[in-house]
Amino acid sequence: MAARAVQGLGGALLLPATLSLIATTFQEGTERNRALAIWGGVGAVGLALGSLLGGILTNYLGWEPVFYVNVPLALGAAAAAFAIITKDARLSGAAAST
Repeated sequence: MAARAVQGLGGALLLPATLSLIATTFQEGTERNRALAIWGGVGAVGLALGSLLGGILTNYLGWEPVFYVNVPLALGAAAAAFAIITKDARLSGAAAST
């Protein structure tokens, strides 16, 4: 139960962080609106597929694999984030001046 609680806490911290990244990365207007639409769509698909695939997984393999499914997804997302998200010049300049 503790591992599941940690997963829930991580998800709760991730949601506002993703919105903040969208707000600071994309220009206001069409570009940001498109990014928010994609974010919302991916979240909706994840909610639907997560429930469906989670049910299939637990039906055939038991409940234990549920804790391991997120590991490759998180590693892939982290690798994609480093490749896609650009460095903020304001932050790197502020870090260099301290």
